[in-house]
Amino acid sequence: MKSLIAAAGLILVANAAALLHVAANRAGTPEAVVTLTEEQLSPVTIHESGVDLTVRWQLSKPWVSKADLEQLGFDCSVSPGTSDARVHYRRQPSRRGFVALENTPGNPELTLIAAAPTADILREKHPDPNRVLILPAILTIQGYESQLTAVVSDLPLQIHVPRPFSTQLQAHANAPYRLHLAFGQNHEPWVTGVDFPTTR
Repeated sequence: MKSLIAAAGLILVANAAALLHVAANRAGTPEAVVTLTEEQLSPVTIHESGVDLTVRWQLSKPWVSKADLEQLGFDCSVSPGTSDARVHYRRQPSRRGFVALENTPGNPELTLIAAAPTADILREKHPDPNRVLILPAILTIQGYESQLTAVVSDLPLQIHVPRPFSTQLQAHANAPYRLHLAFGQNHEPWVTGVDFPTTR
């Protein structure tokens, strides 16, 4: 009996923590508010609580500067393309930071355009919250080619579409749609609406 009570208590604590996390993310003004089309999202994954979508993205070229990489904490003292560059940059650990993705109307993918150690730095450079998303990421420097760059991983771009919005998507299968999203204080998204335009 005690073990069952303890297990139930843990579940309640976990649920309360999750609710507090969601509330903190959605408190105040959203950090970004964007609208994406079905072209910018991967095919749906359907499950009991709704559907999951993944945002499509691409790199601009070049997308990050030497100054940006140094600001992230990377040692850029060895010129890329030299014999020492591959070993020098491979030894450097990945860094946690933030990246900016631009949502351009008509572009089927969001474009990765900048990186910085904090979200505030990026938002100051890219102030339009309806056009540029600021998201956390892991960055790994690469310097064995002619130019320094960084590889981005752990980019949180999965969108959970809950009911009733997921029901609408399923009812309009294969129809063009627009998904309206808000990104909160923790840079986590939630769906605020979906519509089905008859024309683009």
